[in-house]
Amino acid sequence: MPSDTTALLKVTLGKADISKQVIRVDIEDVDRGADKATFLMEDPGSTNSDRVERLMDVRIELGWETEYALAFVGQVSSIQSKADSGGRGRLEVTCIDKSYLFMERPAIDKRQHVGKLKDILSAMATRVGIALGDVLIDPMPEFTKDKPLNQLDRTDWQMLQDLAEEYRARAFVEVNAGDKDSEEVKKAGGEPKLYFVSEEALLAQEPMGTLLYCRGMGKLLEFDYTRTSSGASPLGSAAVANPDSGQPESLAAVPAPAEPKVPPKDSTDRVEKVLGPAAAADQAAAEQNVQDAPVKPADKPATKEMLGAPSDPALAERKVKQDRTRMMGFSGKGTAMGTVFLRAKGSVKIEGISSMAAGRWYVTRVNHVYERAEIDKKVSVSFRSKLVATR
Repeated sequence: MPSDTTALLKVTLGKADISKQVIRVDIEDVDRGADKATFLMEDPGSTNSDRVERLMDVRIELGWETEYALAFVGQVSSIQSKADSGGRGRLEVTCIDKSYLFMERPAIDKRQHVGKLKDILSAMATRVGIALGDVLIDPMPEFTKDKPLNQLDRTDWQMLQDLAEEYRARAFVEVNAGDKDSEEVKKAGGEPKLYFVSEEALLAQEPMGTLLYCRGMGKLLEFDYTRTSSGASPLGSAAVANPDSGQPESLAAVPAPAEPKVPPKDSTDRVEKVLGPAAAADQAAAEQNVQDAPVKPADKPATKEMLGAPSDPALAERKVKQDRTRMMGFSGKGTAMGTVFLRAKGSVKIEGISSMAAGRWYVTRVNHVYERAEIDKKVSVSFRSKLVATR
């Protein structure tokens, strides 16, 4: 971002614009779970302590003159009184995004869900009065009367996060404005929506942009990264090209045949010496019948298969899968010039680092930090985006 532009901030608490009283904002956008925002505001004479209350609505807009957006919509969750080195009063306010709407448990008779996952999520979103965003997962999970989705004693949010982990997806609430939204929503900068998106769909999206690491010129001010084999995806795969079609192919290894149990070669001779030729012939025929008989698996006690329980035959397959967001074992963190369009749950290109590490990185966390300071009656403003990413 050019150095001659000024970072802009607007914080709305309830219906009041408190932007001039806010001296610091930290909006944390995470890969898993709920986003939160923390802002520090002046509180001279404790005048604001009586105005700020828990559960108040909060909207934060952030950016530059050429790049500005609604960055956070949520609710006040906690308030803490502070003071600076000069003894001036301040308030630190922590807010949580609209995912708090899903923190409740439905009635006991509504804790079993049947149907496609998208329909179940739509009903949940409608119940709390929030819009449903994209539900991108293939194949779409479907639950039946015989194998319903049992919520048990979990809140809606806990169940969403468990489902996201099981199906290698991300469940989150994010502020967006789409083409199908009303003009009112677009004018407001978007609205919170519930999303459920698989890792494959997240990685298939176009990168949010390019961060260039180049001292004095690039948007990426610093970036440190490491690579460890233990940090890579626990599963890998190899493919070879078909020499005729050129398409990649894989072939499962053919299991080795079970070795037959062969009796000692001299067993028949010993029987003949002791019991005679007739008994030896009977012994040889019995041994041959044992070798020719099919091997039957041991009988197992009958068990009732329950979805998600150890008796669920597909549980292991669902639990052990590749984490496509860290296939190469890279992890990194850095600081960039503030850009509100840099979000978690998406990819960004990072250039200007080693060729082995340069390319697409998956962003797991972003902290948008705005700070305003007054030194010698001069006001300075900074806006930085701190990111954590994997590759």
